[in-house]
Amino acid sequence: MFYTPIHMQADIVTSKERQLTASNNNMMTKLSLTLLVLLSLPCSVQGRQRLPFQYIDGAICVPATLQNGPATLKANLMVDFGLNCDLLIHADAQEVLALDSDQPITVDLKGRSLEGVTVIAQSLDELDEFSKKNAVLLDEIPVWGILGITAFDSPVMMLDIQNRLCEYGDIEIPEGHQLSCDIVKGRWVGSIEPDPGYQVKVVAATGEYECVFDGDTAALAGSETADFENCRFFGLNLRDYTAIRAHEEFSSQLGVGDCVIANSFWQNFVVFWDIQNSQLTLLDHPGGMISDVAEQKCYNAFAEEDVEEIERYLENYPESRLVEEACRTLLEMAVESGDSQRIDAAVSRFCQGLKPKPAAEQMTAYAVQAIEDHNWSMAEQFLTTAGTQINKTEDAPLLAGRINAYSGWTALETQRLSDARRYLLNALFVNPQDTLTNYLMGRYHQSNDEWTRAWARYLRASLTDDPSEPAILALKQMDQNTAFRTAFTVEDACDFLEGHLHDEEGKLSQPAMLLRLQGGELIQSAIDRIQEQRQ
Repeated sequence: MFYTPIHMQADIVTSKERQLTASNNNMMTKLSLTLLVLLSLPCSVQGRQRLPFQYIDGAICVPATLQNGPATLKANLMVDFGLNCDLLIHADAQEVLALDSDQPITVDLKGRSLEGVTVIAQSLDELDEFSKKNAVLLDEIPVWGILGITAFDSPVMMLDIQNRLCEYGDIEIPEGHQLSCDIVKGRWVGSIEPDPGYQVKVVAATGEYECVFDGDTAALAGSETADFENCRFFGLNLRDYTAIRAHEEFSSQLGVGDCVIANSFWQNFVVFWDIQNSQLTLLDHPGGMISDVAEQKCYNAFAEEDVEEIERYLENYPESRLVEEACRTLLEMAVESGDSQRIDAAVSRFCQGLKPKPAAEQMTAYAVQAIEDHNWSMAEQFLTTAGTQINKTEDAPLLAGRINAYSGWTALETQRLSDARRYLLNALFVNPQDTLTNYLMGRYHQSNDEWTRAWARYLRASLTDDPSEPAILALKQMDQNTAFRTAFTVEDACDFLEGHLHDEEGKLSQPAMLLRLQGGELIQSAIDRIQEQRQ
């Protein structure tokens, strides 16, 4: 499940909210449903406006330009009807635009400007992964924030996910399935009945795809996996339209309810957001249903760790969006079991289910975890698979370099020095300045008693913007090696260091300052001598 803005602060209060009187609270309640529309609205709406959007990985996204005085930033923005704020902005975008929290900016959406949009800075790390995963669809422009709805004013909004369109302004609401809602701590909240006579609070959101129930709430309602036979929402049976996932401690993440109803449900309808009357109205979509109700079987299998059912789902639905998660789940369960045959089968299934590049990325991530656990044989297995997958694509040379670097690491740890040299040289060919690879190459040379070459590699790994602490420690330890110090002088050290210590202004660089403090007597003496010569 990707980024879920409702998991953010449960109580979001903007400066605009603080300016509203109690008599306006009802209007603000409805405004939290207008989120999707807000994307192209000027501050006042006249007539009926249309706004197309992209539907990417189950999220509603629009291109935008953010402006703070002379500073501008092209961005994609995710939109969520459930957020009662102007704009949650990524901390990196805040830095680029030199923004203070609560500072108003201009948001240009397809030529329409939203003026005085107040920003709330957040880390929003989840957006980084979303942007990376969907870079092509986003035209390589990151998602830099999530739009809320308090910057906009529209009496009615209409959302049609199947046609990638919302309309807003002067819209007549037809008769349909209706639900009355309230705003609770900045969220659009209604009621849902997962079991007859048992009502719980539900948060309406358009910032994610999946419908999710709190695990304890689901169990109290009769199903630990949230596989309800008759869950009533808008007078409809939710099970007829979408699958529901159960997550432990979900209520504490939400802060205002026990479950979320999201786009896997809304996409089956044309949805009208009546701000003035605090109501949602649903019309069955003329395009019919598109939700994958069969995903419930996979959700249940995840919760119950049912290997056979997960494998059966993969066989029956090889194009499902859950394939990657299912393959990852099978592999993690196999690794936990320690059964080599299960691991082999799970690795094979994983590579069948994913494209070569993402398969290589995931295998590399598992290898790194195995390296951290000092499980060298498992790390080698994952890296071998990652190497096979990366050879099937030509657009990931840096990843190929990392795979070789980690392979060199495992070879060093298992005393296969010739293999280590081959892997590390291949990694250095891709990225000669890589900190980890230079450190590992230093270890290789040290294993062969090539002390000067080892010292030079450790030095390279220490003089980067991301200096290697193990490399600095290794330099300090070499200071204490009598044989090395006899053959290697301060003058030799100066020759290696000259030209690598100072920044563009001639000052001692931060990595050099760190090395000066932690790198031992030889480093200290050499840097001091070079500094004296410069003066």
